[in-house]
Amino acid sequence: MNDGGKSKACASCRLSQNIIKSLKQRLEKVEEIQKLLLEQQGNEIKNLKQNILQLKSEHNICLKQKDDKISSLENALKNKIQKINYDNENKIEKLNVQLKTRNAQKEEKINFLDEKIKKCFIKIKNKWSEIDSKCCLNNCINTKNPLNKCIEGNGFGNLINDENIKYELKNGEGCNRIFLVNAENSFNKPRINFNYFLYYFEVKCKFEGKLENKDGRRLVIGLKNLIKNRDIFYCGNEFTIYIEDSEPVELETCFNDNDVFGCGLVYPPFNKLNEFPYIFFTQNGKQIGKAILLKTSLTHMNLMLSWNVVLLKLILEMI
Repeated sequence: MNDGGKSKACASCRLSQNIIKSLKQRLEKVEEIQKLLLEQQGNEIKNLKQNILQLKSEHNICLKQKDDKISSLENALKNKIQKINYDNENKIEKLNVQLKTRNAQKEEKINFLDEKIKKCFIKIKNKWSEIDSKCCLNNCINTKNPLNKCIEGNGFGNLINDENIKYELKNGEGCNRIFLVNAENSFNKPRINFNYFLYYFEVKCKFEGKLENKDGRRLVIGLKNLIKNRDIFYCGNEFTIYIEDSEPVELETCFNDNDVFGCGLVYPPFNKLNEFPYIFFTQNGKQIGKAILLKTSLTHMNLMLSWNVVLLKLILEMI
């Protein structure tokens, strides 16, 4: 090979070597860049893992703090409830003791008053005396003629004797009229009484015959204020107490054959200026409803009774 050929070959070799060298340099740079990228990615992953661990740790700390706070609140609430229950139990126990003491004192006072009343007990003879209603316009049955029949055929009461009354039922086209009767002796206020003064009477009733309408049975027992001409009475068939100008009081009672109804009036001692007389009603020996306080000055009260189609016999018993 001549010198010209050798020269061309050498130039070609040098070019190849330069290319290879350049490629090697580029490859080294690429490898260096890859290494840097891998290191950077590794650092980022490491930082990310550390951040995740830190977040988990902070989350666990928050959860623990919340759990501790909830537990603390639950314990505080539990302690408060226990304290409230304890305080309430103590209050209830104290109230029970106070109630027992008051009840014992009231019972003692009631027993004392009962003894006082027993000491002042006086049996008064009384009787039915005045018929205060009419069988018809002719007034066939009246106080002077208490045993008779109505010429209109109306049903009306007859005074059999001082204590017994019989209701004669209607006949023909007549109707059963209300029979009203008053007692002879009034329940007068005592002039000087150092103890509680009790007036009390009872009536026993028996249904008259067989009625087509049971609602027709009627019985009224009570007292009349002779000064005001006002009545306070219990209506047996309506289960209601009527109190002068006040609202009537309905009771959960019943009205049966052979029932015994009573009415009492209590006057306080004359030196009890802040106390007033009161009226109460009974049925078969037990009080019905509450006592009725009379906040007016009373001196004369008369017992009264009215009914229609209810009684075969009515017996007045003064107790």
